Amino acid sequence: MMNKRFCIEGLKEDAIRDRFITQLCNRWKQAKEKDLSTVKKRWMEIKDTYTETARQILGYEKRRKKKPWITREVLELSDRRKEMRKTKTNSDEDRERYRETTKEIKREEL
Repeated sequence: MMNKRFCIEGLKEDAIRDRFITQLCNRWKQAKEKDLSTVKKRWMEIKDTYTETARQILGYEKRRKKKPWITREVLELSDRRKEMRKTKTNSDEDRERYRETTKEIKREEL
């Protein structure tokens, strides 16, 4: 559960931010009544207060599917460009095709 992130984008909305602050204040009032004699107990209460309030009010972010850092198309274009590298000095047409392939690879990477 520690690897989940809270959806803090919700705090940009006034209504959600106000609810979060109110809930946090209420929980702090309750926490003052508890025995917090050690540093460890205080830390656990602080952590639990913020975590529970964020979970209830904000919720968790939805996981985004990660894209592969390089696609099959980019690999194929890179192989083609590697072959063109041998002939790019032969003519202006070859040099231009090499440049176009390089531009296409850069577009695909984004």
